[in-house]
Amino acid sequence: MAHSPIRAQLPRERDTIAAPATPAGRSALAVLRLSGPDALTILRNVFAPVRAERPWTPWRMRSGWIVGECGEPLDRALAVWMAAPTTHTGEDTAEISCHGSPIIVEKALRACVRQGARLADPGEFTRRAFLNGKISLAEAEAVCDMITAETETALETARRQLAGELSVRISAIREGALDALAEIEAHLDFAEEDIAPCDFNRLADSLDGCSEEVDALLAHSERGRRLRDGARIVAVGRVNVGKSSIFNSLIGMERAISTPHPGTTRDSIEARIDLRGFPVDLVDTAGIRPAADEIEAMGIERAKREIERADLLLWVIDGSVAPNREDYQVFRLVMDLQGLLIVNKSDLPESEQTGAFLHSIRQEAGEGSAWRLSPVRVSAKTRQGIGELEERIAQALGGAGGGPETSALVSNARHAAALESARRRLGDAGQSLRRAGEAELAAVDLRGAIQEFDGILGIDVGDEVLDRIFSRFCIGK
Repeated sequence: MAHSPIRAQLPRERDTIAAPATPAGRSALAVLRLSGPDALTILRNVFAPVRAERPWTPWRMRSGWIVGECGEPLDRALAVWMAAPTTHTGEDTAEISCHGSPIIVEKALRACVRQGARLADPGEFTRRAFLNGKISLAEAEAVCDMITAETETALETARRQLAGELSVRISAIREGALDALAEIEAHLDFAEEDIAPCDFNRLADSLDGCSEEVDALLAHSERGRRLRDGARIVAVGRVNVGKSSIFNSLIGMERAISTPHPGTTRDSIEARIDLRGFPVDLVDTAGIRPAADEIEAMGIERAKREIERADLLLWVIDGSVAPNREDYQVFRLVMDLQGLLIVNKSDLPESEQTGAFLHSIRQEAGEGSAWRLSPVRVSAKTRQGIGELEERIAQALGGAGGGPETSALVSNARHAAALESARRRLGDAGQSLRRAGEAELAAVDLRGAIQEFDGILGIDVGDEVLDRIFSRFCIGK
C-alpha cells in the first residue's frame, strides 16, 4: 500500500535524470536509465532507430545506434520508452541497453546530459517512485535491502517487504489508531451535541489490540535485523581445544591451520558465510593462555578485542581432557556475554571432570545467562554435531533455520525504533482512557503513535529523513 507524501515538488524533482542502472566496470551488457518529463525527447536525440520513420510506441523495444555528443555512432543497442504513469517512477522513463564497455556507457551518459538530462543522485529513481505514490517509504527501503541481500532468506524478507506486506500490516494498525482518535476528537469537540457518549473502556480495549499487533511485528525484529545486517560470531577458548577445526567445519573449507600443537593460531582469521540464512562473519582467534612469546601475546590481545566486538561467542572446550585454569580464565572473559558452549572431540571418551566443570559453570553463571543452557557436543574431526551447532547458532541469532515466516518481518532499525515508540504511545493512550476518561492526554499520545506509523510509511515526512534514507542507495536505482 503506497502513500503519496503531501509536499510540493521541488525544482530538481522536475528534472529529467539519467544514470547507469548496472554496476561500473566491464560487462557483456550495460543499461542506461532516464526518468522525467523529457525522457522521450532526450531518447530521440541520443538514439537512432534502424527504422527511423516509425513513431516511438510505449513499451516496445527498438534496435538502433547510440549517438554521441557530436552525432557520431557509439554502439549498436536496444532502447525502450515507457510512458507515465504506469512506470516504476510514475514518470516517463527510457532505458538503453548497450555493450558493457565503460567508455561506451560514459559517452552515452554525456550525450544524455548534453541533451538536457541531469545526473541522478543516489537512489533518486526509487525516491521519485516514492514521491509519486508508486511505493511506500518502507517498500522503497526494501529496494535497497534487496540489492544488498547476501542470503536467500534475506532476499525473501526484502522481496516481501517490497511487495507491501509490512506496509499493509502497519497501515491496518494505523487505521485502528485513527478510528480511536476520531471518536475521541468527536467527543472533545462536540461534547454539547446530540451524539452517542464515548465508551472509553471499549476504545482502550481496541488500542490494546493495536498494541498486540505492534508486539507481533516486533517479536522477530532481532531476527530481521540479523538477516539484513548480519552478525559477528567469534570462536574462543584455550589453546588446542579445536577452535580452528570447528571454524573450518562451519565454513566448509580448511581456511584456518589446524594441528595437534598448542598455539598454532597466532592471529584472528575471518570468513563471511551464509549460516542457515544469516550472513555471518565467523572469526577464529588465538587460544587464551599465558603467552609464550611476543607474537602470541599480540594474538591473544586481538582475541580479547574480538570477544568485545562479537554479537555471539562460540566458547570451545575439549571434552576429552580435564578442564584447567585456562578454561576458567576464558569463562571469566565471556561470562557476562552472549554465546554457546561447545564441547569438542565428542568422538573420544569424555573426561569425568568435564561434567563437574559444566555443572560449576552453570552454578556460577547468573540467572538468564547463556552459559546455563545445555552445551553443544560436536566432533570437528568427524563433523558429528555440526548440524546441531548450526541450528543452535541460528536460534541464538533470532530463529531456527525454518524460523518464523519472513512475511512482514521488521528488519530495519528505523522501523523497529518507530514501532517501539508507537507501542509506548498506544499503551499510554489506553491507560489515559481507563483513568476516568482522560481523553485529551489519550488524543496527544494517539497522534504521536500515528506520527510514528507515518514515518515508516512515508506520509508527510521531511526531506532530511528522505535524504538520509536514499543516500544509502546506489546511483541508478
